[in-house]
Amino acid sequence: RDLHSFPTRRSSDLLFLSLFCMSVAAAAVAETATRADVLTAHANRQRTGWFSQERKLTRAILAQGRFGKLWESPELDGFENYPARLYASPLYVDGLTIQTKEHKGKTFRVVIAATSTGYVYAINATKSNGVAPGAILWKTQLDDPCILHWDASAMGIVGTPVIDKARRYLYVVSCGVTTSFRMYGLDLSTGAVLEIGRA
Repeated sequence: RDLHSFPTRRSSDLLFLSLFCMSVAAAAVAETATRADVLTAHANRQRTGWFSQERKLTRAILAQGRFGKLWESPELDGFENYPARLYASPLYVDGLTIQTKEHKGKTFRVVIAATSTGYVYAINATKSNGVAPGAILWKTQLDDPCILHWDASAMGIVGTPVIDKARRYLYVVSCGVTTSFRMYGLDLSTGAVLEIGRA
C-alpha cells in the first residue's frame, strides 16, 4: 500500500498527534542531556540548533582548512530499488553503553541515524574499544516503508526521533506499508523494539 491509499485527513491527524507526542517527550527528556548530547531535533526544546557552550569549533579552526570528513559509515540499507535517505536529523549520545552481543558492555560515542527505508542505526562516532569510527553498532528495521510513487522514494522514517536518555529509550515514528504510521519505542542500547503504538 502506498501513501495515496491512506485516508488523507486521518493520516494527517495521526501524523500530527505522533509529532506532537514526540515534541512533548523531547521537552521532557532534553533536561537529561549532557553538554555533548543531541537528543532531539535541533538539539534543544526551543529547536534553535545553537550550541552556546561550543569552544573548539571556532572561526580560526575553520580558517586552517583542515575541517572536513572524519569518517564514513558503510552504505545504509535500501528497500527494493529505493535507496536510503536521511530526512531525519541525526542524533548523538556521548557515552552510550551498548548491549548487543558483539559489543556487550562497551561504551561508545554514538550517532543515531533513521532512514526513509525504515531502518534505525547506532553508528560509532569515534575510534574506541577497538571499533573504527563509522562502524554500525546495531541496526533495526521497523517495517517495510510506505512508498511515495510520484516521487519514487521510500517514506519510512522522515521525522527526527527523540531520545529519553534516562530511560534509555529511542522514540521514532515510521510509516509502514502494512501498518501505516506507528510510534516505536526502541531500547537505545540494543535497538530492540520495546513498545509499539498507533501514531
